[in-house]
Amino acid sequence: MRYLIKWRGWPIECATWEPEPDLTNCQELLKEYKNFISGKSRKRRPTAAEVAESSERSKARVLQLLDCINFDDLTPERFEQVLAETLTKRALQSVAKRRILPSQSRMIAGSKRSLGIKIQAELKNWELLLNANEPRAKIVIENKVDLEGPPLAFTYVTKRVPGPGVSIPDDPVLGCTCTDCYEERHSCVASHVHNEGRVPYTRQGRLPNVHASFPIHECNSLCKCGPDCPFRVVQRGRQFGLAIYRTKNRGWGVRTLQRIPRGSFVVEYVGEVVTFEEAERRGLEYDRQAQTYLFDLDLDGEPVYSVDARDYGNIAHFLNHSCSPNLTIRCVYTQCIDKDLPLLALFAAEPIPKGAELTFDYQMSGAISAEQQQQQQQQQQLGADDASESAAENASVVSSSVGGASSVNGGGLARMRCLCGSANCRRFLFD
Repeated sequence: MRYLIKWRGWPIECATWEPEPDLTNCQELLKEYKNFISGKSRKRRPTAAEVAESSERSKARVLQLLDCINFDDLTPERFEQVLAETLTKRALQSVAKRRILPSQSRMIAGSKRSLGIKIQAELKNWELLLNANEPRAKIVIENKVDLEGPPLAFTYVTKRVPGPGVSIPDDPVLGCTCTDCYEERHSCVASHVHNEGRVPYTRQGRLPNVHASFPIHECNSLCKCGPDCPFRVVQRGRQFGLAIYRTKNRGWGVRTLQRIPRGSFVVEYVGEVVTFEEAERRGLEYDRQAQTYLFDLDLDGEPVYSVDARDYGNIAHFLNHSCSPNLTIRCVYTQCIDKDLPLLALFAAEPIPKGAELTFDYQMSGAISAEQQQQQQQQQQLGADDASESAAENASVVSSSVGGASSVNGGGLARMRCLCGSANCRRFLFD
């Protein structure tokens, strides 16, 4: 004979049919049930004291459960997901602490598996949405680490969004008349006039020098050249397939699905463009949440605007920091030539193999020179604490001269520990 068993702590929907030989640890309940069916006895009603005691125990378990959940920025939808994850984790911990029936163990594993299937379906839908918004190059979403789903309070955009009180002009005043801008690079407006005679890109549309820091002016809508002009790079958008994947200890990250040659444009750092005053206000809130999405634009000293990629952004939102990055940032102008509103473009600082994680330096030190490498090797020979302080000081000096954009605004995150794991790690993200 089989009995329908309602498991303690689980809803009735999770009840299972079990054979009598498996019910070894509930013989008293089974005997009471048989007596009730046969009419020999009726289950007595619990006393008021027993009801009160049971209620207190239930309340204590709920409070203990809620203590496991971080309620910062928790939406109702995310709360439901976190609660389910927490219940699953606690059930698995319970399995390790006490003897349970094989069927109950299977039920717990099945609950986690069902939640995992639901999360993977949500990630797949998110992947389809991102590829619909940006079909030029493939995006893949992978999570083989935990039960984290798509970010709920994040809007994926492919172009920067003007924030309150910000207007982004779209009116270039000068264009070239070239038929082949690279062949005519010494007279082309993009390379000769705006870039002060420096060639912005090679014939293949790559940076000729990844260590240079001068801003780049591309051809614009007033130019006579076509869309395949080698001086139209960032405006053509992302060309390499990338994957947003879940790392083991650093949240989401980005890796490349194909080999990326040195100097190639990878992705633009897109977000909401806000005034520097608004960025300072938001920075206070972000610091308390240990978030680093503000990027100051300070081409000529004090920044006027910042890019905030927390709520609005593209795949660059998920790029992790590294003290030895394989991406470097340059300020680029296309349609908007306001010196305070450059685009932030990430280029490959070195040849990047397929499958490698893409990172940039939140301190903006970018690809380091041979002299800087020698300095870092000297610092590694110092004591651990002295080396950390020296590296941080060196990084802050380098960051002031790269591409016209300052580092990601760290604000009060001065002692946020770095987890990049590189040989040149400075141990902390911000000095």
